[in-house]
Amino acid sequence: MQATATWVDRALAYLDGDDAATELSKVRSFQRILMLIVCVEFFAKAAHDSNDLQLNYWIGLPLITVLGVATLSARWRRAAFAGLAIAQSVRIWNGFPSTGNHSYLELLLCSLSAFLDIDRREERTLFLRSVRWMTCVVFFYAGLQKLVHGYYFRGEVLAYSIGLETFRPVLQLLLGPDDLVRLSHYQLKVGEGPFVVSTPYILVLSNATYMIEMGLVPLLVSRWTRTVAVIGAIVFLLAIETMAHEFFFGLLFINMLLMFLDRDVNRRLVGLFAVALGCMLLARLKVIPEVVFY
Repeated sequence: MQATATWVDRALAYLDGDDAATELSKVRSFQRILMLIVCVEFFAKAAHDSNDLQLNYWIGLPLITVLGVATLSARWRRAAFAGLAIAQSVRIWNGFPSTGNHSYLELLLCSLSAFLDIDRREERTLFLRSVRWMTCVVFFYAGLQKLVHGYYFRGEVLAYSIGLETFRPVLQLLLGPDDLVRLSHYQLKVGEGPFVVSTPYILVLSNATYMIEMGLVPLLVSRWTRTVAVIGAIVFLLAIETMAHEFFFGLLFINMLLMFLDRDVNRRLVGLFAVALGCMLLARLKVIPEVVFY
């Protein structure tokens, strides 16, 4: 049993390597960005569901605001994240099964922030390790899932996505004329097809997706390639999420990827995250030109 515990500790510790002087600041900044993402998503969801907010939103949104502000206090941080985790659980329950998969990741991160006291060195280290390994698992499993399902080999998923509003503008630029004309006449329903393409660019892009997702994991684990892997992963995410318009997941995962860096980059980018989320909320409220995002 002791030998097993030692092996597990060594495996978890392989992703260590932080600057002790900035470790606490980095984790605090990560949690602040996490809070902003979760709280803004609640408000954006409310604005999307109803133009005249329903009673449950009038009750829930002030509570979310109080919990979000409370996470900034060292005294109330863990209790506030516990409250956000409960609220997130309710939102997942109410939206199931159509709840976005990133919502479960937000729930896990809020729970982690509630259970662990980041002011204690040992628990802060466990927090860092947990976030990093979760990032690796999500990346690898996303690629493995695409590989096992087999709908990326001949570009089936991207061919089907031509019918989706968010993917169409980019795919129209990449698809060959013949594929574009044929796929544009399909409707997204059973019996349509075949959703396959012959355009080389699409086939390369489709197969590169799962290869990159799975290939980035060992690069993130190795300390020699970690910085380059983080930059590459962020560029990859920006490209994918710009097409999918899954902006909440993109911001959440970029926040997680930044935790791999030994420097406190999260703290420097809190303002940038806040501006991006603010623009998303203003767009959802139609204060600025509306953009479809999830």
